[in-house]
Amino acid sequence: MDKLIKSQRIEGEKSSHLVQLLLHSSGEYFVQMEQTIFGQAERHTVKINPAQLPAIINTLGIYAEELSFLMENFNRDIIKKEDQQKIISTFLRGVTIKDLSLQFRYKELDIKDLLIKNDIAIIEGLTIGSTKWKFRKKR
Repeated sequence: MDKLIKSQRIEGEKSSHLVQLLLHSSGEYFVQMEQTIFGQAERHTVKINPAQLPAIINTLGIYAEELSFLMENFNRDIIKKEDQQKIISTFLRGVTIKDLSLQFRYKELDIKDLLIKNDIAIIEGLTIGSTKWKFRKKR
């Protein structure tokens, strides 16, 4: 049985990562990364030997530098924290995703992902109106 020493959760737009430092029953330490993609039931887990950790971190740093031009454009599409609560509360009042997209200037797909991430059911096209009564002829 592995003993948890330390853990940290990293939240992303469409997934979250749980990075854990664990102590194996043999006395060896290792790092375990678990990815959960929102909307999917399965989780992906990777166990990393601490001896290989510096090389992996170095490689990820190099990749981050090479992809830095993408990160500038990627950060624009993420919904700001202050807008997230406003979008959720406005959606729960009955405003459609299309109208939210126009109001807050985010993509409809990003707003849907935010709502799914927060476990909010999305029902579009449902109109609630007064019941129609059939008038009967008086005898």
